Amino acid sequence: QHIDPDTPPTEIACGTEEDNPGSCERASYFERKLLAAGVWARLIRENGPSHLGMLRALLDPQDPLNKELHDFIDRLEKR
Repeated sequence: QHIDPDTPPTEIACGTEEDNPGSCERASYFERKLLAAGVWARLIRENGPSHLGMLRALLDPQDPLNKELHDFIDRLEKR
């Protein structure tokens, strides 16, 4: 409800529906709202990880989620 063009670029990740039913639906809604406000946003749908699994992914430099988050940071630094 408080999204405006000054909202910082945002990368959103969601995992399995078994872990948190509706999480990807809510994340997708959030991404659409950000984009509609002119905010750079991207949703990553992780097929499999739970919330804890996503946190563990941040510790593994070879994990696709970890790589994507580092790419996101690199893109921001180049802006």
